[in-house]
Amino acid sequence: MKQTDKKLRIYNYTVIFKPLEDGGYDVIIPAIPEICTFGDTIEEARKMAEDAIKCYIESALELNEPIPSYELTHLNNSSCVPQVKRI
Repeated sequence: MKQTDKKLRIYNYTVIFKPLEDGGYDVIIPAIPEICTFGDTIEEARKMAEDAIKCYIESALELNEPIPSYELTHLNNSSCVPQVKRI
């Protein structure tokens, strides 16, 4: 990506937090089934989801691979920020 093309991109994905029998939460991202992560608490699971999505997107962009369907917001900056909102 050219330096002048860099903008902050906010990717919005649906994330499902599935409670585990032994405690903690499995993270499911339907649009990106390759992601497999979890957390001991809902907040840790949310942070893990954000990190996993960010790593996945950054890797796809570097390899010029398609990004799974998402809602995108452009801002002026040079990063990628996944948003995981609790609903």
